[in-house]
Amino acid sequence: MTTEEIVNRLREYFEEREEVVAAYLFGSVAEGRAGKLSDIDVGILVEESLIRPVRYGYRANVLTDLMGRLHTNEVDLVVLNKASPLLAHEVIRPGHVIFCRNPDRRVAFETASFRKYVDTKPLRQIQAQYLDRRIAEGKFGLPGE
Repeated sequence: MTTEEIVNRLREYFEEREEVVAAYLFGSVAEGRAGKLSDIDVGILVEESLIRPVRYGYRANVLTDLMGRLHTNEVDLVVLNKASPLLAHEVIRPGHVIFCRNPDRRVAFETASFRKYVDTKPLRQIQAQYLDRRIAEGKFGLPGE
């Protein structure tokens, strides 16, 4: 399936989902470098007040639908409202918006996400330094002190 076909099927699906504010395609498919082992990476911003309770959870429900629409199990779904600042940044930064119901809400979310990403960068740097030290000391994977 071509990237254009993937995007069209995703758009059609998200049009039907009133709770989806915006959808992003990211990763190798979005960047035009997909191979045989590539999955389809999708991020969605949702209006949580419009989500109806479903068995096994919202993400699982949407993921199952996407696998059916795209005829592959190789789909990864990120619900951006629940994503870490780093993951949200990795989805939003390339800017492959494939669907947007509410541009103002999308831009507000992107702005807030970027702010959180920048604010938490020093914490990620400290964590990386600590991890590097544990690896150098041969303690990575062992219970911490």
